[in-house]
This record gives sequence, structure tokens and C-alpha cells, in this order.
Amino acid sequence: MSEATAFASILPQAAGDGFARIRREAREQFLARGWPTRRNESYKYTDLSALERKSWPRAEKPAAAFDLPDALGTRSVWVDGYLDEAAGDARVTSLQACAASPPAALAGLLGTLAPQDDSVVALNTTLFDYGAWIDLPDDAAPGDPLELVYSAGDRQTPAANHGRLALQMGRNSRLVLIEHHLGGPAETLNTRVAEIALASGAQLLHIRLNEAGEGTRLLGHTTVRAGAGASYRCLNLDLGARLSREAFMVNLVEDEASATLSGLALLDGKRHADADVRVVHDALHTRSRQAFRGVLDGRSRSVYSGRVVVRPDAQKTDSGQESANLLLSPRAEADTRPQLEIYADDVICNHGAATGAIDPDALFYLQSRGIDADAARRMIAYGFAARVLAGLDNADLHHRLSTLLAMRMQVPQEVLEWL
Repeated sequence: MSEATAFASILPQAAGDGFARIRREAREQFLARGWPTRRNESYKYTDLSALERKSWPRAEKPAAAFDLPDALGTRSVWVDGYLDEAAGDARVTSLQACAASPPAALAGLLGTLAPQDDSVVALNTTLFDYGAWIDLPDDAAPGDPLELVYSAGDRQTPAANHGRLALQMGRNSRLVLIEHHLGGPAETLNTRVAEIALASGAQLLHIRLNEAGEGTRLLGHTTVRAGAGASYRCLNLDLGARLSREAFMVNLVEDEASATLSGLALLDGKRHADADVRVVHDALHTRSRQAFRGVLDGRSRSVYSGRVVVRPDAQKTDSGQESANLLLSPRAEADTRPQLEIYADDVICNHGAATGAIDPDALFYLQSRGIDADAARRMIAYGFAARVLAGLDNADLHHRLSTLLAMRMQVPQEVLEWL
């Protein structure tokens, strides 16, 4: 199905809703630019040409039941883009429910932060057919995390879903938000765009957990605007999907705003994960940290592009970038590009990157303590990967994500007892 046909299929429902204008403008952007190619610097290491050649019809509503893992918080669940009304949360409003007459706050946010000159964003804005609107009032601090689950049904044919998230957090509010991608082996194209506005003093812990199926191509974009003293922390875990690409654009627009982004790509086979991060410091005393890791086996490939821009008025900026990759196969590939663009003179900025194989001395040491070679390799790889969880101060989430990571890496129980 061509993009024009796909757009036409939703135009009758979209023509009269409150999102029609931004859809039309985005459609023009996408038709003018087309799918991103590797000549685009942001997509230099991620080839999307195969997606353009395939037909991606809208998924039909699944009739069969589906299984979900244990909840990580209070849940809202979408299956193939359809909201499961039985698994909902009062804090979450479906975008479909407010499309006819969007609240003023939503209308002022949706389509205003995410860059429409990015073709994936433009495609999503044109076609998004489900999503969540969350408006957290001043001083709100829900006790439980909020988990948004995006799950594929039990279908066997290719399909596409285009989801959206609009989140506005009031002054001094706090939230733990988990976006959890699940799916089966069927071929699926999922795009997801998130626009997040943090008022002064707001604190958001944002966890993106990708456990999508082996046939999934997952393309996401997250844009954040942080006000005075606001804090954005993100943990990006790529444990699934054939192709995963998440772009982050974080704008620290007022004094003392901060951002911390960390991530792990755990890859095997021919899987591909791309994390493209841009942090813009645009005010005094702003702080950012980036720390991304990859554990790669088979013929997999990870990409990390981290860019920090310090504007002329952003004096006293403190920024650091770190990228480290562990290659378990000689055919695996890790591409890492930390970048600094500085226009202020009173700043502390640094970056570093390292890629290598398992240290033979470390392997020998563990084997000399009675651990067999395979278990020793898994222990070293797990210890390397689990460091991305070190800054997670929610004890329950830390335990559950550590356990999930250990299961995915097939770490023996007796080895876990050493850690």
C-alpha cells in the first residue's frame, strides 16, 4: 500500500476532526521528502528502503485473546492499535476519544514539538490512528508507574500501526512512564511519536522497553521540552524487534533543567537497533548525561549517534556522553558517534566511546574459580549490560528489569547468586 493510499484510507474519518490540519501539513512534508535514505545524516547507518517496497495495510481488530507478561505498573493496553477498554487507566485519554474536539492543552502540544521535517515523524502525524493523551496537573505524584502497552495480535499477515503519545506534566509533578512494545513473529511496521512537555520542577522517568517480535520494524521519535529545574530521565532498552530505531530530541529551554538518557541494545542474529540522541542546552546551569551500551552477537548491528548542542546563552552547561559496546561475535558491528557542538565558553563537556570483545583475562579468572566457559561469558556480558540499570532508583523496577535482562541473556541461576 502506498503512502498516498494509506492516507486516503483514513482521510474520511480525519477530515472533520481536530487533527485534520496537522495531518494535511505532515502529508505534504512526507510526499515532498519521501522515506529517509542513508544520504540523510540521521539515517546514515539505518537503511529503511526495504520498508518502502512493502505493503503495510492497517491491522484489523484482533478477535483472539492475547497473553501479556506481568504488569510493571497501572496499565493501558493497545492491541494492533485498538485500545483494550478493560485494561485502562483514568490518567490516560485515548486520542480517538478526543479527536472531535481536542482540549486546548492537547491542541497546543500535538504536532508542535516533534520535527515534521523528519520523514518518519511526518508519516506518523499523517497516519496516526491511536494513542494516549496524558495531562498531569501541578504537584501530582501518582504512586504507581504508568505502563502503556503496545501489543500485536495473533494475526499472520503484514500490518502497520501508527501510535502517538502526548504528555503534559504540570509544575512539580512526578511520573514514572513505561512504554512497553510487545509482539509476535508476524511482519509489522510500528511508528510511534511522543511529544512531552515538562513544566518547571516536573520530574519524569521514562522507560522504553522493546520486546517486540522478530518480524517487527519499530520506528520511534521522542521530543521533550524541559522547563526550569525540570528533570527528564530515560532508560531505552532494545531487547526485541528485527529493526528498532528511536530518535530523542531533548530541549533544555529554561535554567537548571536536566536530562539523563541511558540505553542498552541486546542484539543477536541480524537484528539492528539505532539510538539517535540530540540534546540542546538553551539556558543557564543545564545538565545532561548520555550513557549507551550494546551487547552484540551474530551479525547484529547497533548504532548510537549522540549530539549535544550548547547555545550561546547556555553558560555553565555540564554535559557528558559515554558509549560502550561488547562484541560477542566477529561479525557483529557497533557504530558510535558522540558529537559536541558548543557556542558558549563557560562549559564542561566531554565524550568517550569504546568497543571490544570479552577480556580473556577476565574469562580465565572466572574459569579458574570453577565456572565453565559458557557461564563465564554470560556472567561477564550480563555484568556489562546491567550497568545501564545502575541509576534506576525504583527498587521494584530495578529488580524486575534485572531479572528480565538475566532471562534474556540466559544467565544461570547459580551465576546470578554471584552478582
